[in-house]
Amino acid sequence: MKDPNKFIAELKAFDKENIEDWVLKEMEVILAYDIYKFDIINKKSQAAGSLCKWSIAVCSYNKVYKFVKPLEDEAKEAKATADAKLAELELVRQKVADIMA
Repeated sequence: MKDPNKFIAELKAFDKENIEDWVLKEMEVILAYDIYKFDIINKKSQAAGSLCKWSIAVCSYNKVYKFVKPLEDEAKEAKATADAKLAELELVRQKVADIMA
């Protein structure tokens, strides 16, 4: 880590939503270790403790994201359908109002 600022920028730019499955499987093994806990690692090294906490958070985020993303996509699609149907209904209401006038 010659350039800590570059390393921090890479961590901030890390694509936590598109982690490859093989990486997540490897991380599951690491996260299962009793010693891979922030409190334990942080006692030895605050820098390593921070990376431990970051890796745990990123893996947790990815797991939640993969569950929630399809639901968000379905919700957006349902909203688009509802908006289109409401627009059609408004046209019908306008035509009925024109006929009744």
